[in-house]
Amino acid sequence: MLHQLKKARPRSHGNYVKSLEFAEQIISHELALYADLDEEDIPRFMLIFISDGRPSDCKPENEVSRESIVARIAYRLKSKLTVQGMGLGVATMN
Repeated sequence: MLHQLKKARPRSHGNYVKSLEFAEQIISHELALYADLDEEDIPRFMLIFISDGRPSDCKPENEVSRESIVARIAYRLKSKLTVQGMGLGVATMN
């Protein structure tokens, strides 16, 4: 199965940057609701990222954007963040 990662080519709609930006907006909104709480009292967050393959937004600047967004989220939430990722796809026989 790992050899498929080397062969997979993005297509259609798999824009990770837009999804991560949306997640960041939701998290920011939620954190604003808890602005009066001490850091240890805010709830935990889990970001679950499900994809069917490589991102369609695969330009180098998109990779930088993805890393930047995840870094900002992680910096804000620290130990209050759990990230899970899952790749789904069709198994092929070679």
